Amino acid sequence: MQIYLRKIARLVLVAALVMAAGMLQAFPYQIGDYRVDVTVRNAAMNLIAGIKVNLYRYDKATILVEALAAGYQSLTYRLPIRENQTFYKIDLVMQDLERNIHVVDHNERPIDAAYVRKEQYGFPSDHYGITAYIPVKMWPSAVAARVEVFDTIWGVPLKKTCEITQVEEFYCVKLSITRKSLKWSGKNLLVVFRTSVPAAAATVAARLGTLEKIVQGDSYPAGCEESLATYLADTFSADELAESRATLPGSLAHLMHARARFAEVHRENLENF
Repeated sequence: MQIYLRKIARLVLVAALVMAAGMLQAFPYQIGDYRVDVTVRNAAMNLIAGIKVNLYRYDKATILVEALAAGYQSLTYRLPIRENQTFYKIDLVMQDLERNIHVVDHNERPIDAAYVRKEQYGFPSDHYGITAYIPVKMWPSAVAARVEVFDTIWGVPLKKTCEITQVEEFYCVKLSITRKSLKWSGKNLLVVFRTSVPAAAATVAARLGTLEKIVQGDSYPAGCEESLATYLADTFSADELAESRATLPGSLAHLMHARARFAEVHRENLENF
């Protein structure tokens, strides 16, 4: 009897999962006497999270289906109305917002030997993926803290995730940013690697100037101050920051002090061990 009940429970669970999958794949929208099931995917065929669908009656023979999602190009589909048919099912594919992606070092000098791919396979639909390839010999410190994605309008870091693997003589660096940040970024994105080249004082000063603007203003997106301060602390040494002759904003000064104190305590513990 228990075996029979377990089999029934498994069947019920499978049926529930199948129904749930169907609900995720398509959602019904009503306009007048017509119901339209709409499935929206991206170019990698992933279902898009946070999608907004609107239906409008264009004329007697057409329904306009509008799909909107952060970080994607808006899409309008003309659905022809057929005689004696009130139910429709359509599949739509939304394209990514167009962005130019440049690979540079921490001084914003191009790294000609590096390149990027913009395919979205392997990334969730609410993230925009960038896969960068850089020669191993050009990036001696291959860690996530030494690579960042910047937009060119606000000048702030956008990186959300980072995965690094080695493919023969190249590092394959899979980066992602949120679709929301992609929406408000400019047409150009920078993938910035901290290489072994000495930091230019002018570049450091410019980054510090952006951080100061964030501290003084309220028009920047939320979280920018923390992300930029963290980038500066991870990328440039205290001496490099000092060489810029710019005053450190409070958030960065506190972060640098905390890290220096941690390093000092760690060193004392090693000496006493």
